[in-house]
Amino acid sequence: MSLLKILLIDDDPISTLIAGKMLADQGQVRYAHSGAHGLDMARQWQPDVVLLDAEMPDMDGYETCRLLKADPTLVEVPVIFLSRHSSAERRAEALAAGAADTLIKPATGPQITQCIQRHIRARLLAGQARTQVQVSSAGADHELHAVNLPSVEHPHYDDLARSLGLVFRAQHRAVDSLSDGGQDTPRLTLVWLFDQVNDGLQVITRCNKAATAGRGLAVALVPAGLVQVELLALDAGADDVWGVPCSLSLMLRRARLLGIVTPT
Repeated sequence: MSLLKILLIDDDPISTLIAGKMLADQGQVRYAHSGAHGLDMARQWQPDVVLLDAEMPDMDGYETCRLLKADPTLVEVPVIFLSRHSSAERRAEALAAGAADTLIKPATGPQITQCIQRHIRARLLAGQARTQVQVSSAGADHELHAVNLPSVEHPHYDDLARSLGLVFRAQHRAVDSLSDGGQDTPRLTLVWLFDQVNDGLQVITRCNKAATAGRGLAVALVPAGLVQVELLALDAGADDVWGVPCSLSLMLRRARLLGIVTPT
């Protein structure tokens, strides 16, 4: 990944100093110590990614994010929240404000770096998808594959596929059938990690290889709260992790953040 322009908005100077040192090898890091200052700097500098503290005085992270996303020159820039609160309600509030993701403070350097890289790649894929929106809907590139998914769950994810303009396919032996980056790689692969975890992680790894050619996104479906399994999925190269159960509206939003363009 080329060097990035990273804007860190946080009112805590110690947090910004620590995060800045952890991200020094990723590119140029600039700091803002309030929401208003961060907005001004973002408009002038046009960063590649914004790391945003959720809890700030005067203008908090949620309002700052909404204003960033209201600016047409910044709407595509991924905003990653840094918060001391891990509740589902706070995470949902961040996503509703336009955040691409949330990390819990204190986040480690590898966690922040991996999250940034994931969303930068998703932004690039989104740009590619927009240029290909007129392409024929035939072929695996327009399919959603679900791996290890129990039959009872099929209708829920079939609804997701149809909402995204994709064809739903249930894959029970995906490790055998998915080639390493071949042309038959599906647009989106959902990997059920409730059981057969090692098998599912192999699928995620293969999808990650395919993504180097601009094809294939892999999302791990993990029981809500199993942080260790989430980390294993991210280490294997998952583009995102969705806690299950997950509503259709939330899945659609997260799919769009990954660059899956919904039909008009």
